[in-house]
Amino acid sequence: MELVALGAAVGACCESCTRYDAIAARKTGLADAEVLRAIDVAEAVRREGGIAVADVGRYVMGFERERSQWSALPSGRSRALVFIGASAGCNAARLLRRYVASARRLDVWVEELRAALEIADVVKRHAAEFVRHGAEQALEEGAPATPPGSAFPSAGGDCAEAGGDAPPNRQERVWRWRVEPGMEDAFEDLLGWLLSGQRDAIVEKATSAPALRAPQCCRAA
Repeated sequence: MELVALGAAVGACCESCTRYDAIAARKTGLADAEVLRAIDVAEAVRREGGIAVADVGRYVMGFERERSQWSALPSGRSRALVFIGASAGCNAARLLRRYVASARRLDVWVEELRAALEIADVVKRHAAEFVRHGAEQALEEGAPATPPGSAFPSAGGDCAEAGGDAPPNRQERVWRWRVEPGMEDAFEDLLGWLLSGQRDAIVEKATSAPALRAPQCCRAA
């Protein structure tokens, strides 16, 4: 399932996820040419997904839609999973439905498809964490926690400290991590390890049904 994760990483436009999953795909024994093809396919799917979504806005506003420049469909099982990972990664629902239907015609198992979709969800969640972390780092570099006279609480504070009422029924706290200079790679390796563990659990769950033997492309490395 490494190519699914790689497709989702490119689809989600996550540099850290793409770096991790490209290396992980190579470590499973996949040829560099196959990994590169997966990256190229995912890039094309992401571009096509952007056109499809933007065309919704053009249609609503009464403007002419952009003509699609790429209408390829997967030609094999492993390629189909890359298409699905990439389209799920970039939230292109219309493309995803098309690629799922194509994968079914290629006899890709439903369990494989569900596992691929769950893996794409995991990658997207981690991509969001990476992006948020980078944004928080940029916000904190040399900037005050809050503007002078701001009524909003600073990072780590709560609404009561800021003179306001605490949000009702709040059930979760947002954790912010600050990475010391020079430790960025170690931080990304840690999140990559967590991502890999979640992915393996998903694949194990999807392939543990009685009398169900997963093909090699669906087994965790």
